[in-house]
Amino acid sequence: MAEFSEDQRKHIEIIEATITRMSDNSKQMKEWCIALVTGLVGAYVAVKIIWLLITALIVILLFRHLDAFYLMLERRYRYLYNDVVGIGNEGKTAVKIPLYSMSTEKYKDVVTQNKAAKSSSIRPFYWSLFVGLIVLSALVFFTCEESESNKIKIDNELISLKMDVNQPLKIKVDENNSEKNSPSKIDSIIIRLDKMEQMLKKRK
Repeated sequence: MAEFSEDQRKHIEIIEATITRMSDNSKQMKEWCIALVTGLVGAYVAVKIIWLLITALIVILLFRHLDAFYLMLERRYRYLYNDVVGIGNEGKTAVKIPLYSMSTEKYKDVVTQNKAAKSSSIRPFYWSLFVGLIVLSALVFFTCEESESNKIKIDNELISLKMDVNQPLKIKVDENNSEKNSPSKIDSIIIRLDKMEQMLKKRK
């Protein structure tokens, strides 16, 4: 095993710390992405604003780009580490690195962001999140559409009716409109609503 001077060991420790920091940044990108997408999807389910869904998709793409960037830097510093300790990269002889040099410029053609984005730690994660978001949003959208299609809402000066065909009929009479709330009119309305309810039950 090669022996290193005190300065060389410090140089190696600095590179190791940088690699750890890049790895932690990559991990944080995934955590932040999940948190933001979850929050946006929750808001979309509540208010049905399509821009929230589009924003969630943009967030996934943005964090995928950042994650790939940090992974690229991590890999470049690993190449630098291998040259500093004398291991070399891809079967090649280790390149002489000046003491305390942190430049990774020489590896930019070997380790690119595009290659990092195709890594098994990035591509499956973000593609799964992307597809899962599309599927979940579609399910929420069609479920809400079906639910709304089963409701009938009638409003006029005398009554307010909102009925779900799967729930009991509910009628709200405007108590403040005393001049129009005659028993005969209300009875007539109830009879018509009863007929409507029977027709809706036949549809089921």
